[in-house]
Amino acid sequence: VVSYARDNGMTYFRVNLPKSETGVYSVMAATMSRDITDATQDRSLHLDQYTGNVLADITFDEYGLMAKAMAIGIPLHMGTWTKLNLVINTVLCLLIIFLSVGGYVLWWKRRPTNAGFKLVPPPKAKS
Repeated sequence: VVSYARDNGMTYFRVNLPKSETGVYSVMAATMSRDITDATQDRSLHLDQYTGNVLADITFDEYGLMAKAMAIGIPLHMGTWTKLNLVINTVLCLLIIFLSVGGYVLWWKRRPTNAGFKLVPPPKAKS
């Protein structure tokens, strides 16, 4: 099963063994399980456990719209697609931290002087 998968262009993959007499060998390379990083290379291969015949060979091109969105969205979200993707995700996380800390600092500067640590709104503007 492993050599068949390698001979057919799969490099990083998982093999699931049959769990019953009617089960099949399943060879999968997917971004969702972090086997690979390029979602367009997702592939599931199912082989008969007795004959070795290919029962199904499903590639990214055969995915439906939602499956494609998940296959692409997960590595983008995790920052594993490319180095640039990782840099962008890191910058976005740092910006969220900056906004969180900045919100607290701005509240602290505008809180009433006698409020201490109580969450009270700032005083109304005089008009």
